[in-house]
Amino acid sequence: MVGQYTASREDGATIIEAALVLPALLIVLFAFIELARILVIQGLLVAGAKEGLNQAVKITDIEQDSTSTKYNAAKTAVINTAKVLPLATLLTDGAGSGWASIVAVTLVRPGQGAGTVFDQHPLPACRSLGGAGSIAELMVACPIGVRVFAEVRLQIPFAAPLRLRGEAFGFREVAFTDQDVPEVVR
Repeated sequence: MVGQYTASREDGATIIEAALVLPALLIVLFAFIELARILVIQGLLVAGAKEGLNQAVKITDIEQDSTSTKYNAAKTAVINTAKVLPLATLLTDGAGSGWASIVAVTLVRPGQGAGTVFDQHPLPACRSLGGAGSIAELMVACPIGVRVFAEVRLQIPFAAPLRLRGEAFGFREVAFTDQDVPEVVR
């Protein structure tokens, strides 16, 4: 008969194969989506750290003693600048409903060696003043940095939150006068 459909054993096998393969494909798909989310958040943290660093290298009060009110005001300004971009997009400050929460933002400057892992300078030679007379002298040879830490809530059931860090390090802007530049360069 033309147009009449008859079921065969191959139809049943196709359904069983699909039932076995589909969950694995969905797991791979959701894993790629989670990885993409993590990479986006990591990029936002690094971008925020770069914005904070951009301000930190330009503020002269960063060189002050850590008990100085000028230093604390400059540090607060750098931290707030580092938070702007991540908070404006997908992250929240503290426990919120966003993709991730900013846990901490730290300013890392030379001479900070006694702090926690969060605010300790990555270069061991830059963790103490050593032979330098002041932090300003140490900043010529050692970079200053900004770190942004976040906690990502994964969409995978029963998965612990993932902690990410974005950081940026750079050197202070130095203004040279004609006296600082050798004759050969002028």
